[in-house]
Amino acid sequence: MIHVNNETHPFIDLPNLELPITWQELFDEEDLEVVNGDCQLKKVVHTTNFEWMPNLSEHSPPSILGLIHSNKVSKMLWEWFQDNSHNNLLAPIRKSLTGKNYFPITMLKFHGTSLWHREGYPYWTDETFRKLLKGRNNYAFNFPFYGEVEKTSVKFGKGDPQLESMFEGLLREHVDTNIIGMFKQNVNKQQDIADSYIKDMSAATVRYGAHTGLTMDHLLDDKLGQQLTILGEKVKYDSPFCIPLSSWHKVDTTGGNRLSLRFMGNNEYTFSDICEMYDNNKLFK
Repeated sequence: MIHVNNETHPFIDLPNLELPITWQELFDEEDLEVVNGDCQLKKVVHTTNFEWMPNLSEHSPPSILGLIHSNKVSKMLWEWFQDNSHNNLLAPIRKSLTGKNYFPITMLKFHGTSLWHREGYPYWTDETFRKLLKGRNNYAFNFPFYGEVEKTSVKFGKGDPQLESMFEGLLREHVDTNIIGMFKQNVNKQQDIADSYIKDMSAATVRYGAHTGLTMDHLLDDKLGQQLTILGEKVKYDSPFCIPLSSWHKVDTTGGNRLSLRFMGNNEYTFSDICEMYDNNKLFK
């Protein structure tokens, strides 16, 4: 069980961290077309260092995910993070069907204001249920990498018991209908990460003004937002921060596009654990 009451921060600012690389060193012209665009992709865009993924669900936020396919770049970033942190904070390295390493480092671009959403495990899930939600992460370390830093913010909140009870029913239905059936059919198959991401984003359970799937939840009806208790807001994007993906959050981009380089968290920890490490100076060296 994820103990939300132990979270001593709504998010954690990390102003003293600085990435060892800049966008000028990684982006080619095709990357810049993607990150400066204001619409969803209709197909995967392959560039020198990235795979930019389409978002096929009509309920998805105005965002684009970038996977780093350059192992040289990913390995350098992963080693830099490990050298500067404690406690094995990052998710494990995964392999595709072809044996290629995928490090837990991605890009995420918002070109508009998002709905309230959650990519982490809801606090009511148990260990057995969490194993079925392989596309989720409890937290991430987000770094501003390109685009808007002034006219943007992120709000954080927790759902009341009625909202969470509704989502529990929807998500269990989604797992029973989509995930367990898929595992029975492909029990010995390992799908490519990019293909499985696209497939899941197009599969969802939508009802009662809400949306859920393998990787995230959304509030489609604005009235459901009234069932959230707002815990805090990160105004501007002028520093890296640890984002609790297990909390409801909403990204506002009244300015231009907002692009993050993200180090995805190790699900052996909750955001409560991260808060405790931070409060005891055991998060970063």
